[in-house]
Amino acid sequence: MMKPQRTTAEHFQLFQAEFRRWVEIFGLKQWELYFQHKLDKENRATIYWNIPDYIATITLSTVWYDFEQPITEEEIRQCAFHETCEMLLAPLNACAQRRFLDEHEIQGESHVLIRKLENVLFPKYRE
Repeated sequence: MMKPQRTTAEHFQLFQAEFRRWVEIFGLKQWELYFQHKLDKENRATIYWNIPDYIATITLSTVWYDFEQPITEEEIRQCAFHETCEMLLAPLNACAQRRFLDEHEIQGESHVLIRKLENVLFPKYRE
């Protein structure tokens, strides 16, 4: 059985800084951002967004349940990148949801695009 790993205050600071770095790169200046470092039993990190107000709450979970090894800075950076991509696609997702498309299909296809960005764009912008 895998032992859960805890994220630290330093991880949370890195997560916020990396998220803000990608906000700059993508030009997502219209968003009001709130960050949380709290337990999420299902996700390593999450984002909840409100369109049309452009408010986002981004959370780094204090515990990662599916991890055997200590959490690395690279994994924290990739989580921040992933959540920034979620925010990048949020207006498109909001439009699709308003048109009564299946939410799971929208999220699934969004994650296909995000994984592509993680594999192509994220490695090119490592610090």
